Amino acid sequence: MPLEEDHDQRLKILLTEMLSEFLDLHQEPDWKGAFDFPSLSWQDKEVFLQPPTGQKRFLDLIARLRSLQPVEDSPTAARTWQDSVIFIEVESRDYTTDVKRRLPDYHRMLSRNHGVPVLPLVLYLRVGLQGRGWDVCEERFGKTVIASLRYAYLGLPALDALEYVQGGNILGVALSVFMRFAEDHRPAVKALALQRIATCGENEYRKFLLAECVEAYLPLEGEQQAEFERLLAQEYTEAKMQALTSFDKGRIKGRDEGRDEGRKEGRNEGREEGQRTLLERQLRKRFGPLSPAALQRLQALSADKLAEVGEALITASSLGELGLEP
Repeated sequence: MPLEEDHDQRLKILLTEMLSEFLDLHQEPDWKGAFDFPSLSWQDKEVFLQPPTGQKRFLDLIARLRSLQPVEDSPTAARTWQDSVIFIEVESRDYTTDVKRRLPDYHRMLSRNHGVPVLPLVLYLRVGLQGRGWDVCEERFGKTVIASLRYAYLGLPALDALEYVQGGNILGVALSVFMRFAEDHRPAVKALALQRIATCGENEYRKFLLAECVEAYLPLEGEQQAEFERLLAQEYTEAKMQALTSFDKGRIKGRDEGRDEGRKEGRNEGREEGQRTLLERQLRKRFGPLSPAALQRLQALSADKLAEVGEALITASSLGELGLEP
């Protein structure tokens, strides 16, 4: 399953919309009803290892929100906090060493900058481990462990896609495309996921983000695409409205041209146009109707610039900050 270059933007936007559902996927009893989500604010992801002039790092997602129960820093703590910070790293590599090397520094920076308890989470796209649980980053002096940091993770490849695509967590339905399933189940997983999304109670914007994730990360070709289309026509009719995004249009264009180069060009064009459509919807939701000038600037953005604007959108306060308005 190939991961597109813009996977960070796509999944980060989805997680900012569905943080509560993401936490529920971890199945930690202590987190159930623990957070005041209306108080949530997404923080600037740019941090400095050694302020004011140290190395600059960009974390994936940082959320600050109030806790419904006071948070203590140890079982015998004299101090409690009402606020807490959650930071999420989306890891697409097929190994854990890189993210585990970064997490302790990130945790120290966030604890220092915010002065409240910090919960680190990792979403693994290519590493399964035990599916969900806790892992440890250790800092050593020789053979002696001098510091350790526990973090919660979801290792999607180790989870059962059929369980989640039929489950009650709609984010889990979309993320099932990263999970474990037999190769010949690909059409059924995709069709059922889109059916669940099409008939869920989420608003249209969230449905679009969820369906776009399924479409982007579970491409089908040949007999599998034909079986998928049969399932939509005969069993999952509500999914039809969700089933054809710009990404599929690009693949179809390339396929119809009947040449490898045509397929490649069609996929690239479809992916870029889908990214532009996604960003336009995000901008409208955040800032309201876009002016003709903003739309013109958006249409002129390159694929790389689209990704940059999508990243900046999470914390931007105006279209001007994104370069789309004077």
